[in-house]
Amino acid sequence: MDKIFHRLNDSEDYVTGNGLLLWGLSFFKSYQCIKRETSSEFYPVNYYLLGHCLELLMKGKLRNEGFSIEKLKFKYAHNLSKLQEELEMIRAISFSPIEKQAIFAINEYYNVKEFEYFGSVGVGLPVMKDLEDIIIKCAKKFGIAARTVDEISKRDLK
Repeated sequence: MDKIFHRLNDSEDYVTGNGLLLWGLSFFKSYQCIKRETSSEFYPVNYYLLGHCLELLMKGKLRNEGFSIEKLKFKYAHNLSKLQEELEMIRAISFSPIEKQAIFAINEYYNVKEFEYFGSVGVGLPVMKDLEDIIIKCAKKFGIAARTVDEISKRDLK
């Protein structure tokens, strides 16, 4: 029992980039389920799930590129814009100006946990379809099995 406990606390060995990528996709799948049940365009849970998915995908790629868990936690924290800039700097992916604006817009709320604590959210948020497209692009570019990504992107997101 002691050895298992130690391993769980040793996050540098325990948290893999591929694990973060797959965990991110699980948040996207959760979003898809909730999206079907909500009729309103603005629903904080939807945006939270999309933001968290994006964070985990971007951190997963950086982790696979050799970034430490400590750096991902403390330098980037929940800042999607900083993660996006780092990914572009290391040439892992290139985002269009529209995609960068969508990431910036959701980050204004996500980074300070506005979706979780019901702050003044709603003005200037990106269209959820734009975020969905960015997530699918990242998943494909970051090496998640094409079959998995195709299955996700074919689902009815209405």
